[in-house]
Amino acid sequence: AWYLGRAYWLSGDVRAASRALAEASSISWEVNHLYAVFLVTHDFAHVQKLQGQLHVANQTYLRAIQQAQERGADLPAAGPAYVGRGNIEYEWNHLDAATALLQEGIKRCERAGNGRVILQAHMTLAFIKQAQGDSDGANAIMQRVVERASRQHISEHRHSQVEASSAWLSLMQGDETAVLHWLQHCDLDQKITHLREREYLTLVRVLIMQHRLDEAKQWLANLLQLAELQGRTGSMIELFMLQAKALYASGEMNQAIELLSQALSLAEPEGYVRLFVDEGTPIAHLLRQISRRTSSGHSDSTYYREHLLTLFATTHEEDVPFLAPSVATPGTNPLYEPLSDRELDVLHLIIAGYSNREIAERLVIAVSTVKWYVNIIYSKLQVESRTKAIVRARELNIM
Repeated sequence: AWYLGRAYWLSGDVRAASRALAEASSISWEVNHLYAVFLVTHDFAHVQKLQGQLHVANQTYLRAIQQAQERGADLPAAGPAYVGRGNIEYEWNHLDAATALLQEGIKRCERAGNGRVILQAHMTLAFIKQAQGDSDGANAIMQRVVERASRQHISEHRHSQVEASSAWLSLMQGDETAVLHWLQHCDLDQKITHLREREYLTLVRVLIMQHRLDEAKQWLANLLQLAELQGRTGSMIELFMLQAKALYASGEMNQAIELLSQALSLAEPEGYVRLFVDEGTPIAHLLRQISRRTSSGHSDSTYYREHLLTLFATTHEEDVPFLAPSVATPGTNPLYEPLSDRELDVLHLIIAGYSNREIAERLVIAVSTVKWYVNIIYSKLQVESRTKAIVRARELNIM
């Protein structure tokens, strides 16, 4: 049943995989084979997370860990269960608990020689550091992950996942050079498979940042169709959210709010937090718009949205206003995602009439990098041309 469940999962049939792994789990418990329990637990809980069932997956991990503790068994095979729980605690924004679980999982996986799960654990630790505001610490951990992945005998698929996670961290930090390097080498084609979804989602985020919104929307539509077909509700939450972000970037506010509301309705019962907060200020803006449009009250949904907005305010202190300014005042920048110093340099040269090549020469950067900055400026100003960017910049008095 375990092999059958894995086969179903690899083929993308998540519902069938869940049924087969539930049977395998039941058998392993009945025969009292603790090592088999942990093997099945890792895959079964992973499938449950794909289905968006964070609480159920957490209990699946917890049950196996508790049984081992009650029997006094200090099994290295329990490592992936600790790491799995750590990943869930991270999503719930319990960062200290997540760190402790991941570190315990790493210790056990090192004894078992489970290099693949060790890499996964360290990647989550890097994102925890980023969530805590320690970008240098996050980069140091991610760099070690990349170096370790290059030394280990892991599949090309696993190596690509590490590179995509590193690119996502760079994107969160605004490191356009690193992201562009990944984009040029990611080698993704239109033949979508759920096994490379993390790479596709990173690609979509980069396309949105570059204001290549039609491409991003097409990728998202194809990915969502596959996720719905395969019953991956966890993926659907993230895809609805990214669709909302793409629509927000193109100025389609009503549609963006509708899609983010769909994501929230699926995410709320399971307590998803970091998925939204890590995405940045456009999601905070949409959340505030949803709060304004809904009737006053104290429903669970209201508390959930306010909890997310509170975390946005503390995590992105300088970026996330709770109220949108209705009128630009001289000398202020009312953008929800302010232009960086380098983006302001590029915008200044655009206003001065320089071409992309001339801007590259003056700033001593590649033309492709200039285009990257121009696309980001367009996205943040919500315009589609140089002329409109200049007009918008003057309207906002940001130069």
